Amino acid sequence: MLHDKKYVSIKLSEPKLKKRNKALSFLIEMSNFLAAPMEPEELLEGALSMVLEHFSLKFGRIYLMDGDGKSLSLAAHRGIEITGLEKVHINEGFTGKAARTKSFIAQYVSQLEDKKRATLLADKGLLISICMPLISKGKVEGVMSLASSEIIDLNQEKIDLLTTVGHQLAVAANNAKLYSDLKNSLKILKEKKDMIKFFTYSMAHDLKSPAIGVYGLTRLLQKKYGEQLDERGQTYCKQILKTSEQMV
Repeated sequence: MLHDKKYVSIKLSEPKLKKRNKALSFLIEMSNFLAAPMEPEELLEGALSMVLEHFSLKFGRIYLMDGDGKSLSLAAHRGIEITGLEKVHINEGFTGKAARTKSFIAQYVSQLEDKKRATLLADKGLLISICMPLISKGKVEGVMSLASSEIIDLNQEKIDLLTTVGHQLAVAANNAKLYSDLKNSLKILKEKKDMIKFFTYSMAHDLKSPAIGVYGLTRLLQKKYGEQLDERGQTYCKQILKTSEQMV
């Protein structure tokens, strides 16, 4: 590259990059969006909208893997009525198969073995289903299910781009969950801190009046009857005065 040049200097320009390489520009745009601290729902809905816009699709869903690893729950959706699609078992439909086999799947809805589910999707206006597992560090975090009501022009470049976006979403979804958990933990810590603060204030307030009373009575005792007390009694009075004064 540098055979005939001492150095290469190119001013970075996102508009020019977009004209030169739309796929790479989209990945940078997606990375910038996913880098912001957000709640999982907000992050996934925004990312799904960006994917649908870039690939000129109308229908999309993102599922996240449940804790048992056997089912996926709907976390974001766009352009589709979701009744009957809220939860998917990993042995169910293209979505479950994509999670189970860690594979990119694109098929006609009519090819679903589960004819009841095929009818459900067809009635929602879907012709072709695209399912992309969201994988991070070899673990399936969820599945992005895209759909179209017409034929889709798919090539290896688009599949590779979807695969990369799927990886980005898997990492971001996991980070968003950690961010949400941390946020909730901080909220709990703050509530406990406020509770302890209120408790100590109440204790201090409740103890102050008796301490003042003890101090005042001991002072009177020392003043009126101090001469009648022996050395030990005088010492006791001084100790009570000192302690009660510290409490106040």
